[in-house]
Amino acid sequence: MKAVAIQKAVNVIKMDSWTSPVDFRYQDETSEFKIECDRVAAHKRGQVYTPKPWESLPYLAKDDLGTVQVRGFLHDRVAQNVDGSFSHPASLSTEEIIGRLGKAWKAHSKKCRATEISHHRLVFSVSSEFHDGLVQAGRNPDSVLKGIIERSMRSFQEKFHAGDSVSYSYGLHHDTDNLHAHIFVHPRTREGSFVGLSGKPTKHQHHASAHKDQLGFLRENVRRRVSQVLKELSHPKEASHLKNNLHSDRAYFVPRHSHTARSKNDFRPRRPDDFQLERHRAAVVALDRQIMAKRAALHEASGGRHLAMVFHFRQPKWLRLMKKAQTATLFRELRELQQRRYRKISEYRAARRRVIPGPFSTRTVPPRRKSKTPITPIKPSPPKPTLVRAKPIKPSSSRRGI
Repeated sequence: MKAVAIQKAVNVIKMDSWTSPVDFRYQDETSEFKIECDRVAAHKRGQVYTPKPWESLPYLAKDDLGTVQVRGFLHDRVAQNVDGSFSHPASLSTEEIIGRLGKAWKAHSKKCRATEISHHRLVFSVSSEFHDGLVQAGRNPDSVLKGIIERSMRSFQEKFHAGDSVSYSYGLHHDTDNLHAHIFVHPRTREGSFVGLSGKPTKHQHHASAHKDQLGFLRENVRRRVSQVLKELSHPKEASHLKNNLHSDRAYFVPRHSHTARSKNDFRPRRPDDFQLERHRAAVVALDRQIMAKRAALHEASGGRHLAMVFHFRQPKWLRLMKKAQTATLFRELRELQQRRYRKISEYRAARRRVIPGPFSTRTVPPRRKSKTPITPIKPSPPKPTLVRAKPIKPSSSRRGI
């Protein structure tokens, strides 16, 4: 069952590379647009549309139903408000996320080189056997699928677009017999490079194709993530420990909780790795506060100039030059803080990868304790005398006369 589950547990399907405008309402399974699309598709197949009731899934959190997740460089653009402040996407409604994501998606496409492809569409489908196994082990299939998607896309980015960022959005759907996720991938990276999702390269006239097998790499990476989950499910201690502590990396994600803090029933001692992660996390939090204060000072410095322009109040030239220099200094300091924050986040991620090598493990393996009983050293035995065997005397072949 394990070998079959690895191959068919999570199937990656590429729908197509679409040239039509992207509509993120399709990723929200509770929207009327998605329900109408499914109803029309069922009518074309000659079937009756009967959506699966969400109330029959006891593990499903109804608050997360229909939520559209954004990852990559568009995450910060969706979180940015009109006044320059930032709001976490979890605090926004699905309609606000879809509206901001559509504007940021189109704005980045216009900045980059023109391409006919508007987005790539992928589907990650979970088999019923793997789904039931997760539920029986006490794991949330939605959280497991999110972790597989995000870590697989992170590996895809590091493989084909190292040093750059690939942005995508996805939404989980429960309206069929199999849990699945619809993923929209932006055709351009943060730096403007084209994101390809080609399949297996073919040979033409005995020459290998120049295209890369991005889809094959993504499928193989998903199988590797599934095998890691199955190993954790087979280990009873790991399954009970990771039941409510499923780790899922997110792009541009910095945890807000302290790594040295412990829950009430967690009596494990703090390790040096925890303090190291806590130092990196505290540095990022401190830089966030400095950036907020610097942005507020920049807004206040530029506010007086705008007010003078409204009332047509002409300030002296020396005052205008001084305020302009002050604004430029604040803006330069703000950019330096943002660059420092980016470096600190990179250091935090590197330290976390060293501490947490696997996608679902939450701690490093503790070192093996030394036994308290003293070990008596074994005295070397004296070397055994080597016995030299004498060679047997062969009888002479000549005969004596009688």
